[in-house]
Amino acid sequence: MGPRQFINKNMVAIVVVPLIIGAHYGWMHLQTVDVLVSKDDRKKLPQIFQSSEK
Repeated sequence: MGPRQFINKNMVAIVVVPLIIGAHYGWMHLQTVDVLVSKDDRKKLPQIFQSSEK
């Protein structure tokens, strides 16, 4: 299977997986904006993401 066949066969996964990851990453950063989400309403993030918060 050549690269062209691989891309044509897996185009949906190649497009959708990065979009899902980007949406989750963006949502995580929106949760840290104090103007948009108060500290009382902010949901607890998993431990893996808490190290990147300030």
